[in-house]
Amino acid sequence: MGGNSRKFKKAEKSKIKLKGAKLPKGTNVTKTNFKVRKIVIPEQLKQRNLSDPTALSHRSLTAKDCLAKLKQNNPASKCDGLRGVREILGKLPTEITENNLSLAVKSIASVAVDLERDVRRDCYKTLGLLFAAAKEENILPFFDVLLSFLRCAMTHIQPRIQEDSLLLLDTYLMYLPRLVLLNRDKIFPQFLDMISKLRNESKPERTLTLSLNKQQTNTKWRTRVLMRLIGMLKILIDRKRGKKELAEDREVEPMEVEDQSNPPKAAQRLGRKHRTQRGRKVLPAELHICYFYCCLNENFRSDRSKNYAKVVTYVEACVNGWRFRSPELNALLLKVLRYMLLETDCSTVNQNTRGLLKTLLEVYIEARLPQDTRNRILILFCDIIVLNDRLWREYGQDIFTLWLKMLPNLLKKSSIDLSVLKALLCLAKQKNTIFLQSLEENIDGIVANAGKIKIVNEQYRNEGAVLIVNLLFWIGSKDTLEKFVKEGKLAELDDGMREYFRSTMRSRLACL
Repeated sequence: MGGNSRKFKKAEKSKIKLKGAKLPKGTNVTKTNFKVRKIVIPEQLKQRNLSDPTALSHRSLTAKDCLAKLKQNNPASKCDGLRGVREILGKLPTEITENNLSLAVKSIASVAVDLERDVRRDCYKTLGLLFAAAKEENILPFFDVLLSFLRCAMTHIQPRIQEDSLLLLDTYLMYLPRLVLLNRDKIFPQFLDMISKLRNESKPERTLTLSLNKQQTNTKWRTRVLMRLIGMLKILIDRKRGKKELAEDREVEPMEVEDQSNPPKAAQRLGRKHRTQRGRKVLPAELHICYFYCCLNENFRSDRSKNYAKVVTYVEACVNGWRFRSPELNALLLKVLRYMLLETDCSTVNQNTRGLLKTLLEVYIEARLPQDTRNRILILFCDIIVLNDRLWREYGQDIFTLWLKMLPNLLKKSSIDLSVLKALLCLAKQKNTIFLQSLEENIDGIVANAGKIKIVNEQYRNEGAVLIVNLLFWIGSKDTLEKFVKEGKLAELDDGMREYFRSTMRSRLACL
């Protein structure tokens, strides 16, 4: 140990030591004798408007500072920023509506789909104040942004955000009704997706979906969605009627429904209007209300309430005064009639629904309706008889007796639609006794006219003639069919159809 220590000291002494001038005293000492002065830029203060306390929030933040807080991840910071924006809107609205409107709309609307419920609710309040402070025409350039966030909320994967999207739509309807109506075609598909879904992507048919969660029933959820749609329709009605009719309808409020035992107030409104239906233009919105009422009441055909009676009475008034020139209005009324008389799983029928069917039959027989409308009503009657035998019996078979006897006369006219021929063939296949008996009585005229009748919407040659022959195949009288096979009264048909007629009748005779 001692030898190692001596060797270390000797090595240290042998090192070369550099010699040089020493640093002068004081050069390595920090000077503390400098002066400090504040930098003041008046233009910056003027731009931030810090000199005006009315343009600041209670935390002395400007509008841009409050909007910048909305980009943070902390929910408390977002709520604080929205609160600051509301304070500035209350003190000096022009600070936002004139200087920062574009930034405010985009920033506030972006938190409409926030995951936190409190942030979303504060967002809707702030948007309401912003819309009230800024005029509707000033919001127009940014409405596409607002609409995109609304549609995102309505189709969001989180059920809570979907529910709150209805509150966002309420804000739009309250402050921006005209812009909502101009863009209703972009909103309506999301309405349908919230309560229904497509059965098949290639077909427009839909089926109702279940509610978003277990805290509310399916009916309540569908009602909440349809309430907003009825609110849009009411605004559209008020816009079209003008100031005079608007004053008469101020007492009618948007429909509120809690469950199926509390029917829409809109039904009461329709009951007050049906008495003057003949002298007033029918509005599509009123027919939509009838349609939605039936959708919300699953057993509406057996409903004995006064509200359903008023809906039926109003639709009856529309049918009795059927003079619509608009194809869209015709199609809408037929849609309502088809749903009320045929669709849904309700197989029981009350007196009101039975009376509506009788009224429609009388109008079909007596009134001069457009041919396309007559064809669609005829197909509706055939579907009632063919598709739901129990429902037909509930209506009463005697209701259709006169109409069924008249049907073969359509085959003796100059033209007939292909869809009507198919509906008649379905009746024959079902072996409807009244129809087949009338068909047998008119077989002479039908066969004589088979080669002359024009088939509308025929896709290929002799398609209609084949359907007529197939229709006659179901006649059950052996003597009648043998007479036509032997006598051969088929001069109007070409050779191919005459041969097809004879072979078809021989096949039928072999079965009898």
